Amino acid sequence: TDYQYPNTDGNVSKDKDGDRDNESFCSGSQVSLPSRWPSDLPVYPNSKLTTSVNYNAMAGDEDIAGIVGYCTTDSVDAVAKYFVEQNTPWNIKTFLSSNTEGKQNILLAGSKGDLVVSISISGKDGETEFQALLGSKK
Repeated sequence: TDYQYPNTDGNVSKDKDGDRDNESFCSGSQVSLPSRWPSDLPVYPNSKLTTSVNYNAMAGDEDIAGIVGYCTTDSVDAVAKYFVEQNTPWNIKTFLSSNTEGKQNILLAGSKGDLVVSISISGKDGETEFQALLGSKK
Protein backbone atom coordinates (compact mmCIF):
# COMPACT_ATOMS: atom_id res chain seq x y z
CA THR A 1 0.00 0.00 0.00
CA ASP A 2 1.26 3.47 -0.86
CA TYR A 3 0.74 6.26 1.67
CA GLN A 4 0.41 9.80 0.40
CA TYR A 5 1.43 12.94 2.25
CA PRO A 6 0.58 16.37 0.87
CA ASN A 7 3.50 18.79 0.91
CA THR A 8 3.26 22.52 1.50
CA ASP A 9 4.14 23.14 -2.14
CA GLY A 10 1.11 21.12 -3.31
CA ASN A 11 3.06 18.03 -4.36
CA VAL A 12 2.39 14.59 -2.92
CA SER A 13 5.09 12.17 -1.85
CA LYS A 14 4.58 8.41 -1.78
CA ASP A 15 6.40 6.02 0.47
CA LYS A 16 5.68 2.28 0.66
CA ASP A 17 6.46 1.95 4.38
CA GLY A 18 4.27 4.91 5.39
CA ASP A 19 7.16 7.11 6.52
CA ARG A 20 7.95 10.39 4.88
CA ASP A 21 11.52 10.93 3.80
CA ASN A 22 13.23 14.11 5.00
CA GLU A 23 13.04 15.77 1.62
CA SER A 24 9.24 15.51 1.37
CA PHE A 25 8.72 15.97 5.11
CA CYS A 26 10.37 19.36 5.22
CA SER A 27 9.20 21.03 2.04
CA GLY A 28 8.20 24.54 1.16
CA SER A 29 9.74 27.06 -1.15
CA GLN A 30 10.39 30.79 -1.15
CA VAL A 31 8.73 31.38 2.23
CA SER A 32 9.73 34.41 4.30
CA LEU A 33 8.78 35.80 7.70
CA PRO A 34 5.72 38.08 7.83
CA SER A 35 6.30 41.81 7.62
CA ARG A 36 6.90 43.39 11.02
CA TRP A 37 7.77 40.01 12.59
CA PRO A 38 9.82 40.88 15.70
CA SER A 39 13.56 40.53 15.03
CA ASP A 40 14.21 39.60 18.68
CA LEU A 41 11.89 36.57 18.56
CA PRO A 42 14.29 33.59 18.21
CA VAL A 43 14.36 31.43 15.09
CA TYR A 44 15.42 27.81 15.60
CA PRO A 45 18.76 27.44 13.77
CA ASN A 46 18.37 23.93 12.32
CA SER A 47 14.94 24.41 10.77
CA LYS A 48 13.25 25.31 7.53
CA LEU A 49 10.51 27.92 7.31
CA THR A 50 7.55 26.25 5.56
CA THR A 51 4.57 28.51 6.29
CA SER A 52 4.13 32.24 6.79
CA VAL A 53 0.85 34.12 7.21
CA ASN A 54 0.61 37.83 7.96
CA TYR A 55 -2.62 38.91 9.66
CA ASN A 56 -1.71 42.61 9.95
CA ALA A 57 -4.34 43.65 7.41
CA MET A 58 -7.08 41.93 9.42
CA ALA A 59 -5.76 42.96 12.83
CA GLY A 60 -5.43 46.65 12.03
CA ASP A 61 -2.49 48.76 11.03
CA GLU A 62 -1.09 49.28 14.53
CA ASP A 63 -1.41 45.62 15.55
CA ILE A 64 1.07 42.87 14.76
CA ALA A 65 -0.23 39.39 14.14
CA GLY A 66 0.97 36.38 12.20
CA ILE A 67 1.86 32.73 12.19
CA VAL A 68 4.95 30.92 10.94
CA GLY A 69 5.56 27.20 10.58
CA TYR A 70 8.87 25.37 10.59
CA CYS A 71 10.15 21.82 10.31
CA THR A 72 13.33 20.13 11.47
CA THR A 73 14.74 16.67 11.96
CA ASP A 74 15.79 17.63 15.52
CA SER A 75 13.79 16.33 18.46
CA VAL A 76 10.81 18.08 20.03
CA ASP A 77 12.81 18.40 23.27
CA ALA A 78 15.74 20.06 21.47
CA VAL A 79 13.47 22.66 19.85
CA ALA A 80 11.64 23.41 23.12
CA LYS A 81 14.90 23.66 25.06
CA TYR A 82 16.30 26.14 22.52
CA PHE A 83 13.34 28.53 22.85
CA VAL A 84 13.16 28.31 26.65
CA GLU A 85 16.90 28.84 27.11
CA GLN A 86 17.19 31.87 24.82
CA ASN A 87 17.93 35.03 26.76
CA THR A 88 15.36 37.27 25.08
CA PRO A 89 12.81 39.78 26.35
CA TRP A 90 10.06 37.28 25.37
CA ASN A 91 10.52 35.17 28.54
CA ILE A 92 9.33 31.97 26.82
CA LYS A 93 8.25 29.17 29.19
CA THR A 94 6.83 25.66 28.84
CA PHE A 95 3.07 25.81 29.23
CA LEU A 96 1.99 22.23 28.44
CA SER A 97 3.62 18.93 27.52
CA SER A 98 2.04 15.64 26.44
CA ASN A 99 2.80 12.40 24.65
CA THR A 100 -0.01 10.76 22.69
CA GLU A 101 0.46 7.54 20.74
CA GLY A 102 4.22 8.14 20.54
CA LYS A 103 3.86 11.70 19.29
CA GLN A 104 5.33 14.30 21.62
CA ASN A 105 3.66 17.71 21.93
CA ILE A 106 4.91 20.79 23.77
CA LEU A 107 3.28 24.19 23.99
CA LEU A 108 5.39 27.20 24.90
CA ALA A 109 4.21 30.74 25.65
CA GLY A 110 5.84 34.11 26.15
CA SER A 111 5.17 37.82 25.96
CA LYS A 112 6.88 41.16 25.47
CA GLY A 113 5.00 44.39 26.08
CA ASP A 114 1.59 44.13 24.42
CA LEU A 115 2.62 41.13 22.26
CA VAL A 116 2.17 37.46 23.04
CA VAL A 117 3.62 34.41 21.31
CA SER A 118 2.67 30.75 21.56
CA ILE A 119 4.86 28.06 20.05
CA SER A 120 3.35 24.66 19.40
CA ILE A 121 5.90 21.87 18.84
CA SER A 122 5.02 18.30 17.86
CA GLY A 123 6.85 15.39 16.38
CA LYS A 124 7.78 11.77 16.23
CA ASP A 125 10.83 9.87 14.93
CA GLY A 126 12.93 12.85 13.83
CA GLU A 127 10.10 14.72 12.14
CA THR A 128 9.38 17.79 14.23
CA GLU A 129 7.06 20.58 13.17
CA PHE A 130 6.45 23.77 15.08
CA GLN A 131 4.37 26.88 14.65
CA ALA A 132 4.72 30.28 16.28
CA LEU A 133 1.57 32.36 16.62
CA LEU A 134 2.09 36.04 17.34
CA GLY A 135 -0.66 38.40 18.46
CA SER A 136 -1.55 41.38 20.59
CA LYS A 137 -2.88 41.32 24.16
CA LYS A 138 -5.34 44.05 23.15
